[in-house]
Amino acid sequence: MMEEAEAIKELSSLKLKYEINYIAGDSNTVKYIKPKAGTNVYQGSKVKLYVEIKEPEYYQMFEGLLYSEVK
Repeated sequence: MMEEAEAIKELSSLKLKYEINYIAGDSNTVKYIKPKAGTNVYQGSKVKLYVEIKEPEYYQMFEGLLYSEVK
């Protein structure tokens, strides 16, 4: 998997715009992209990156709870 900074550098060199979406995970790597790698796109097109980041332990203790239980 590619690191977030490496992906941004690659997309910038190809003159593509990007949008970063963070998802829960274990590492700071790109989990997947849209459109998929290898898809032909026009220069200046926007690519969506989904990057895994580890949630702080503070947030993890609320997983599975309803909002009303956390308030």
